[in-house]
Amino acid sequence: MHAKTIYQALLYCYPSAFRHEFGKQMTLMFSEQWDEARRARNRLDQAALWIHAAVDALTIAPKEHCHVILQDLRYALRMMAAKPGFAAVAILSLALGIGANTAIFSLWNGVLNSPLPGVSHPEQLALLTSPDDAGMWHGRTTHREDGDRTWLTYSEFEQLRDHATSFSSLMASQSALDTWEARVDSGGWEKSKGRFVSGGYFDTLGVHASVGRLFIPDDDRSANPNAVISYNYW
Repeated sequence: MHAKTIYQALLYCYPSAFRHEFGKQMTLMFSEQWDEARRARNRLDQAALWIHAAVDALTIAPKEHCHVILQDLRYALRMMAAKPGFAAVAILSLALGIGANTAIFSLWNGVLNSPLPGVSHPEQLALLTSPDDAGMWHGRTTHREDGDRTWLTYSEFEQLRDHATSFSSLMASQSALDTWEARVDSGGWEKSKGRFVSGGYFDTLGVHASVGRLFIPDDDRSANPNAVISYNYW
């Protein structure tokens, strides 16, 4: 009974239509051959029977799967030729669905899953947000009412930077981009986007400058703040 159960499980290598048509006959034939080999207590015949069953599963089953696939393809092509309008609508619907799913996955992968470009060891970065109950907004701002806040103040960052021992380094960054008026030498004023960051910003990210230098911790206390511009802006 145990050998019969194993053989029936082996039949699942074949297509379901093939099993439904020939499975019972194949199981019956295997059971008869197995009973004869067991009564004769011939280990070689039992091993040969299992080897033969395994070889059939590895050689015949793929051919049967290919036969079923080709049969389904021929049937699908005949149906498409008989109803070209329905086939066109079905193909277009599949194309739109696959394209939309691919676009959504690409966006998710690029925004949430892919590593930050140019940053050393991005998997070691941690974002510190959501202060405790003491962290609250008081009064109204241009974009937020009273309530819990998700950002740290700069004074809270300084306390973390000076006392936290669980991180190799900490940096702070303005939560949103600002738009500033800037000009180079005597050129005209133009709008540029940027954000305020702490002196350890680039060191924490492991980013290096193409030309010149980046911020250092002493820049946090400088009376004349410095600026770092991107290569594209330059």
